[in-house]
Amino acid sequence: MRRSTKSSVQRRLLDNFRRFRRLLSAVALGAACSATSVQAASPTVEDALKLKPVQTDVSYDIPEAPADCRLENYAAGKVSGWHVYSSSQQLLRRFLDTNDDQRVDHWCYYKNGVEVYRDVDSDFDGKADQFRWLGTGGIRWGVDADEDGAIDAWKVISPEEVTSETVTAIQEGDAARFGRLLISEEELQQLGVSDSQLDDIRKRIKAAKSEFTGLARAQQKIGKDARWIHFGGSQPGVIPAATKDNTKDIYVYDNVSAVIAQGDGKHAQVAVGTLVQVGQAWRLIDLPSALDESQVARGGYFFQEMLTSNLAQAQAQAGAISPQMQKLITELADLDKEIEAARTITTKAKLNEQRAQLLMDIVKAAPNNEVRDVWVQAYADTIGAAIQQGAFPNGIKYLRQLVETVLKPGDEQLVAHVEFVAISSEYERQMGSPDIDEEKIGKLHEQWLGDLEKFIDKHPKSEDAPEALLQLGFNQEFAGKQEDAVKYYDRIVSGFPAARVHAKAAGAKRRLESVGKPLTLTGTDSTGKSFQLSSLRGKVVLIHYWASWCEVCTQDMETIRKAQAKFGNDFVPVGINCDNQATEMAAFLKKNRLPWPQLHEPMGMENRLVNELGVLSLPMMLLVDKNGRVVNNNIDASQLEAELEKQLR
Repeated sequence: MRRSTKSSVQRRLLDNFRRFRRLLSAVALGAACSATSVQAASPTVEDALKLKPVQTDVSYDIPEAPADCRLENYAAGKVSGWHVYSSSQQLLRRFLDTNDDQRVDHWCYYKNGVEVYRDVDSDFDGKADQFRWLGTGGIRWGVDADEDGAIDAWKVISPEEVTSETVTAIQEGDAARFGRLLISEEELQQLGVSDSQLDDIRKRIKAAKSEFTGLARAQQKIGKDARWIHFGGSQPGVIPAATKDNTKDIYVYDNVSAVIAQGDGKHAQVAVGTLVQVGQAWRLIDLPSALDESQVARGGYFFQEMLTSNLAQAQAQAGAISPQMQKLITELADLDKEIEAARTITTKAKLNEQRAQLLMDIVKAAPNNEVRDVWVQAYADTIGAAIQQGAFPNGIKYLRQLVETVLKPGDEQLVAHVEFVAISSEYERQMGSPDIDEEKIGKLHEQWLGDLEKFIDKHPKSEDAPEALLQLGFNQEFAGKQEDAVKYYDRIVSGFPAARVHAKAAGAKRRLESVGKPLTLTGTDSTGKSFQLSSLRGKVVLIHYWASWCEVCTQDMETIRKAQAKFGNDFVPVGINCDNQATEMAAFLKKNRLPWPQLHEPMGMENRLVNELGVLSLPMMLLVDKNGRVVNNNIDASQLEAELEKQLR
C-alpha cells in the first residue's frame, strides 16, 4: 500500500508539473498581467519572473540573479500551481489555479518572504479583476469590473491609504483616481446622515469632481518629485445614531492631513479633510484644501457644527435661551456653514471675525453666569481651533478682548482657560507656517516653553495648569533632563489629584524613577490569556509600546526580531499595543506575525497600560533584567543588542 500511495502521488505531481508548464505560457499568465508575454512553450524561472503586477505601485522583490532561483510544483487539494524561490529559499512568487480548471487565477508577489500583493481572476475568465495589497503592503483591495487593468472602486482602503492616494492623484492630475476616493451615491445612502447633510454632501461631491482638475493644475505644493510620508490625524470619532437625525452610528475622521516630503527635502502638510467609513472603506466627502499659501485648511465637517448645536439644544431644554439668543445661535449655525465652505484665507478670516463678534453677542445675551460660562468656553475653543488652522490670524486679538472686556476678576478659571488657548493655538499656528525652518522652530519652541512657565506662575491652580505642566515635563524628559521632568510630573501628582492627566503624570514619574526597581505589569494578551510580567522572571524582558500607525515602531520590530533570534529563550519581548481598537492590532498582527506576547486595552494612548508608565510618545521601550528590575527606562532600538549582551553575558 505504501508503494502504491507513493507512486500515485508521484504520478499526480508529474501530471501537475506538465500541466503548469503549459499554464505558465503567455496564454495562461500573460493575458491576465501587464507583463511582457512569455513566449516559451516550456517556461523557465526567468519566464515566471518576467510577469509583473497589473498595478504599478507595488514594492516587491525582484532577484538580481534569476538563474539562481528555482521553480517548484505546488499541490494542496484542488489548489495547484507554482512557487518561485530565491537562492536563499525565500518565497518570491506564487501562481495558483484555485478552482482546478487548468487556468491560473491568482498571481501572488512577495517582499522579504511576505505576500504584499495579489492579482485575482475571481470570475475565472483569464483576466484579473481584483487587486489586493497584503501583508506589509497595506490593506487596499481594488475592483476592476470591466477588466481593463484600471481600478474602478475600492472595496477596502484605510484612512492612511486614502491620504496617500489623494496625494498621488493630485500629483498626477488623475481625476479618475481621485474620484474613486469620494463617497458614492449608493454609499451615501447607506451612511445614515440626516436629509440636510445628505444634500450638503452631495453638493460637495459634485463640486469636488468638477473642480479637481483645476485644483491639480494650479497647486504647487505637491511637486512631481514629492512623496507621501505619513498620515496626519488625531483619532477617529463616532457620531451616535439619533444625533441630528442620523439613523446610524457614523464613523468620522475630521481634519485629516497627509505629510509629504518635497523635492528639496522639506516637509509639507496637505489638508485632506474629512473622511467617513462605509463598510471596510474610508471615503472623502470633499476636495483637499490649502494647497497654496492663499488658502487655508477647512475645519472639521461634523464635530464643530455639533458643538454649537448641542450647546443650543441643551440650553433650550433647560429653558435658558431667550428669543434674542435663539436668533443669534441660528445666525451662528448659518455662519459656521459659510466658514466651512470658504476656500481662501481672506474669506475665512473675514467670516471668522463676524463669528467672533456673534459669539460675543451670545455671551452678553446669556441670562445667567452658568450659561455665559459655557459660551465663553465655546468662544475660546472654537476661535483657538480657527487660529491653529491658519483661518483666523487676528484671533489672538479677540481672545485678549474677551479677557479684557467681558471677564471679571472673579472669573479666574475662565481667564486662565482663554489665556491657555491663546498660548497653545498661536504656537500651533506659527509651527504650521509655510516658511518655518529649523532655526525658527527652535526659537518658537523655546518661546512656547517660556510662555507655559509664565502661565503656571500666573495661574498655578487653574484647570489648565496640569496640561501645561505635562507639556513642560514631556519636553524636559526628551531633552534628557529627567530630574527636571520628574519635578513637573510630581506637581501634577501632588497638586491635581482629579486632573485628567493625573494618571499619566503619575505613570511618567514612576517610569523615570523605575531604574533599579522591580516592575509590575499585568494584562490580557491578544489570545485572551491573562499575562503577568512576574511569570517571566529569570529572563531579560523588553517592554515595547507600539501602534500600527507608528512607522518607527514597526521598524523597531525588525530589530527586536533579530535580537530574539540571536539570544533565544533568554530574551522575551512583550508588546503593548496603543491602537484605539483591538481590531486594528489584530489586523496588523495577522499580516505581521510577532512571536511574542501582545497586550492591548481600549482607549489607545489613554489606556491603563499606557498611563501606568506615563507613556507620552511612541515608540517607548523599557528593559527589565532577570530579577524583574528595570535596567533602562527608555532604551533605543540601536542600543538593544549591546545591552542584551551585557545582561546575558
